[in-house]
Amino acid sequence: MISRQYIYDIAPLEDFDIRLIFECGQSFRFFPAERDGRQGYEGVAAGSFIRAEKARDGCIRVVSDAGKQFIDEYFDMSTDYSCVRSDILAHSMQNAALYDTMTRAMKAGTGIRILHQEPFETLISFITSQNNNIPRIRSLIARLCRELGNGFESPYGETVYAFPTAEAVASAGEKALLDMKFGFRAKYIARCAETVASGRFDLSSVSGLRDDEARMELMTLYGVGPKVANCVLLFGYARKDMFPVDVWIKRAINTRFGGTLPDFGAYAGIAQQYIFNNERNEI
Repeated sequence: MISRQYIYDIAPLEDFDIRLIFECGQSFRFFPAERDGRQGYEGVAAGSFIRAEKARDGCIRVVSDAGKQFIDEYFDMSTDYSCVRSDILAHSMQNAALYDTMTRAMKAGTGIRILHQEPFETLISFITSQNNNIPRIRSLIARLCRELGNGFESPYGETVYAFPTAEAVASAGEKALLDMKFGFRAKYIARCAETVASGRFDLSSVSGLRDDEARMELMTLYGVGPKVANCVLLFGYARKDMFPVDVWIKRAINTRFGGTLPDFGAYAGIAQQYIFNNERNEI
């Protein structure tokens, strides 16, 4: 029995693949879940439950306790991803090898969309991602939410958990995070949460800064380097020109791009997701 709910059908789109969206390493709150014989993904974003599944008519059906505006913004429905790919290809015509690589990566990753996530969640999630793998990151973040987040009832009558506030994480402290198995990241997370909770760092102020200023401002937080800062800007502030570099991207730069990062233009962050997805699946 589904209680409070909002059902939103997204017409079949080439640029909307729920598996790719939730498995491409940009969010760690969603897990595969089957209901009534239909596979989908379920999780919590900004305190709202979301289930996305492919309906029998080919539509993407979203069941949520949030409304249409939130769903549209979260799934970046205002962006035409076919135009994005054309722009990326235009920036990939520097040489034939680059063009071929990006053509294959975009074909494999068609359906990826950049989710618009909360800055504090992305900050803590990508600090957690340092020297880590996706299954373990998901497990750690799920534990953090169960221990410190507010529980609420999903439209299916099950208890789910919001991402904890900075105040909740700061109050728990480093010892609690160590007990949750965050390891060396515990001190970074605890210090960042305390800095945000105390008001010494205003995450909302980052929105008004230029890219380079925003990156440097985020890097004043304990444990935040260029990769984490770029991830936060891309996934938490919708700065689509940000290009985080992790081990998979370094591999691509060295083996596919001759050791130099190409200029992918205004949608470099989306190009990064295509490359990241391709590298993880081609090995």
